[in-house]
Amino acid sequence: MSARLDVGNLIRAMGKARADVRAEAARAVEAYAWVTLAKAQTYTPIRTSALQASGTVAPPTFGGSSVSVFLGFNTPYAAAVHENVGANFDLDANPLARAKFLELAIRETAPGFVPFVAERLRPLMERGSR
Repeated sequence: MSARLDVGNLIRAMGKARADVRAEAARAVEAYAWVTLAKAQTYTPIRTSALQASGTVAPPTFGGSSVSVFLGFNTPYAAAVHENVGANFDLDANPLARAKFLELAIRETAPGFVPFVAERLRPLMERGSR
């Protein structure tokens, strides 16, 4: 006796679900990167506003099962300002200005990252478990 079950449709459906989860995870990671960048901009020293305005988030990239984004500031002097812990920034222009502005924002927003992504993926996961 033999039994046969064509699971082709199931496999194709799983492939679509995986693609949907991957795409939504990428959107969620990118969205949270913008949240983090906005936080960093609140701490960015302001002289001409060029540094603050240069904040950017690159599109998500994939490496195996990981999704990554690059976020940062794109002026020639961004790293120097970020690392200058001894600077006396113009607090009249921005009372929250400080060195390590991106690092601080990442530390402050990190606790919310996983819950944010999980909430964005929840509908797909619930749909997939039915």
